[in-house]
Amino acid sequence: MFRKLSMVLIVAMLLLVTVELQPMPAGAAVACPSEVDRLIEKRAPEIGDKILEFYDSWSAKELKAGKKPGKGFTVAVGIGGTGNDTCLFGFWGLIRRLEQMGCNVISMVGSGNLSSPDNATIVENFVARKPDAIAYVFSNSQVLGPGLQKAAQRKIPVFGLDNWLSGPSVVGEVTSDNFDTGRKAASYVITRVGGEGNVVEVFTPGHRGTEIRNKMWDLMRIEYPGINEIARIPWTAPNAIGSVRDRMEAVLLANPKKGSINAVHACYDMAAMGATDAIEAAGRQDEMFVIGIDGDREALKRIAKGSALQVTISQDFILMSASQAHQIVDYLNGKDIPRFIYCPTTVVTKDNVHQVFKEKFGEELKVQ
Repeated sequence: MFRKLSMVLIVAMLLLVTVELQPMPAGAAVACPSEVDRLIEKRAPEIGDKILEFYDSWSAKELKAGKKPGKGFTVAVGIGGTGNDTCLFGFWGLIRRLEQMGCNVISMVGSGNLSSPDNATIVENFVARKPDAIAYVFSNSQVLGPGLQKAAQRKIPVFGLDNWLSGPSVVGEVTSDNFDTGRKAASYVITRVGGEGNVVEVFTPGHRGTEIRNKMWDLMRIEYPGINEIARIPWTAPNAIGSVRDRMEAVLLANPKKGSINAVHACYDMAAMGATDAIEAAGRQDEMFVIGIDGDREALKRIAKGSALQVTISQDFILMSASQAHQIVDYLNGKDIPRFIYCPTTVVTKDNVHQVFKEKFGEELKVQ
């Protein structure tokens, strides 16, 4: 009896040594908000033609012809959190387009922080499930590093949506051209203040897109000696709006004189909304304007209403996510794909906000 028990223990120990333990899920699959699903569905009929304007996608043509070019493939889609429109439409737009092409989709959402280590754990969990491809929305190579390494070991191709990922496992990226986006935002501010003014910069490093936008701001403003950056304030995830509001309040108190601040340049819309809240609470919206980047629904509504948030550079994340879905399916079908696909952006002001909203979400903008 003792001898048999010993043999069982030895076998069990050998199994522990030789079998790779599967990582526990870092997040969970969640349901798509009905409003987001509805707006993605509204864009679905025309999105393929939009993509073909800048990317000659084989699978977009196949889908248009009524075929299912993704049938038989499993694609894993992950994200650290879905706390704003860019995340929601990037994540769910990608999933819905893959499903429309016939793919089986595995999805997971993290704790809410796009820079958290649990993002890498999600990728590792995907690797253990052996999909044909992995797509990750909003992160970076430093955060995803361990997961990317395991994907490379298993030869699973990885695609990034607005990540700027790198490494042997990474084969494709879809994003806006953040150099151009940053240039547009900086140029708007500098032109509107006539090359002279006091500007507050809102920026936190950690996401390659916002880092590039901030770099373009830095490169351009030094060419205009009359532009003074009087404060640089960060946001804190996941409470970007609240953290910027509190810090902007302090900047306003430190610069109480009318005309002491002319503009706020924020590297994304959530941060821009936090600055806007502080400015309007102080009753100083007539003294300065705020510019953001993304074109979130709330930002577009604020622009339409006439708030201190007067401008944004709109990224079309339904278009971007669908482009990524086609990039993935093209690759899995052995087609040549571009390493980077850049989707167009639009400067949005009160003059064109209703037009942009309808183009982006497929319906009229209603302002209450």
